[in-house]
Amino acid sequence: MRAFFSIVFIFFILPLSAQEDCLNGVDDDGDGLVDLNDVEDCNCVAPEPLLIFEDYNSFTCCPTNFTTGPGNGIFCLEGGWTLVGGTSDYFHLCGYLGGGVLPFAPQPFPSDGGVVGSFNSSSYNEYIGYCLPGEMIASDIYDYSMYIGFNDGGSQANSIIPIEIGIFGTTNCEVMDQGNTACFENTGDWDLIESITVGGNMGEWTFISGSFVNTGEYAGIAYGPVCQTAGVYTFYDDFSLEGIFNIVEVEVDDDITEAGDCVNGIILGSNMPGFNYQWYLEGVAISGATGQTYNVPPGQEGNYQVLIYDSNGCGIYEPYELFINENVLDIDADISDVL
Repeated sequence: MRAFFSIVFIFFILPLSAQEDCLNGVDDDGDGLVDLNDVEDCNCVAPEPLLIFEDYNSFTCCPTNFTTGPGNGIFCLEGGWTLVGGTSDYFHLCGYLGGGVLPFAPQPFPSDGGVVGSFNSSSYNEYIGYCLPGEMIASDIYDYSMYIGFNDGGSQANSIIPIEIGIFGTTNCEVMDQGNTACFENTGDWDLIESITVGGNMGEWTFISGSFVNTGEYAGIAYGPVCQTAGVYTFYDDFSLEGIFNIVEVEVDDDITEAGDCVNGIILGSNMPGFNYQWYLEGVAISGATGQTYNVPPGQEGNYQVLIYDSNGCGIYEPYELFINENVLDIDADISDVL
């Protein structure tokens, strides 16, 4: 037998309707299928959503100017966030803070360290992007928050207030590179997931937050102004996105282990320590069976599975068929007990 360890996150909870709880031995959604037998809802579960957060404080090199190419600007940023389209910029207290052709990044920064910025016009556009650890789930709800900064004083670009900021999604992370500087809505590679009209004051930061119902299975996200008719410069900090993400399934050759016998008791086990556990018989959760091993009660044969999970993901073992032969003699028993 072979177990498949699926690094995937909890299936989303549909709003305003019952959803199968895959850990309780009850047909919660009333479809006649309980727990793992409800394959659509219970491929795998994990206890909580994933929070993606970036404060842009960590870097591999201190930026000394606006981005001109590899080795400076946003290419110094650490953490997986990158420019998309044109050459978005990176500002840090260690070095470059703006000025000259660009306005100065408004201070104090929301979180001490660094912020990012983008220039957008009718013909040239910059965005900040990130390839997600797993695809977003269509129709699920995601929460977001970030700071938007405004300033003027640049010789070639300044902020405008208010401005409409978009959160965009792509199904293909290969489009997340420098090159296509068209407005995202016109590229065909990106969908506008959410747009937010943001107000504020020059030289200050505005905090925004909200939620949206996701519309596609996006592998990457990016943010920046929606299509502009005039040149505008905008600053960003402390971006967060929280929700459920499907992670690539990883196959692991592993079996449920069996020890003991029908005299002393049969013990099933997972040989993957350090997780939370839930055992199942014929796909239905066994109440209280939440250890790495499970002591099988006398006569309780059938197909067993175990779900293992932690805060990062989870996996479900393939069914392990247990047959119990009770026609054995306990040689340690008193002879009067078997005559």
